[in-house]
Amino acid sequence: VEGCLSVPGKQGDVLRPYKIHVKALDIKGEAFELEAEEYFARVICHEYDHLEGILYIDKAENIEIQE
Repeated sequence: VEGCLSVPGKQGDVLRPYKIHVKALDIKGEAFELEAEEYFARVICHEYDHLEGILYIDKAENIEIQE
């Protein structure tokens, strides 16, 4: 289950990988790599989607309104 402050009051099921390997640049432009699992992998995928203009509701199933 995933939610986002960009879409307050809702959450839905989003299929994400359990483990990822990332190549990126730090604030100084230096290349680095990391591996992430479980929740950290989910967060990275969620934030990467934002960079690509995708919100979790574009991928979510079973979207529910939260009170």
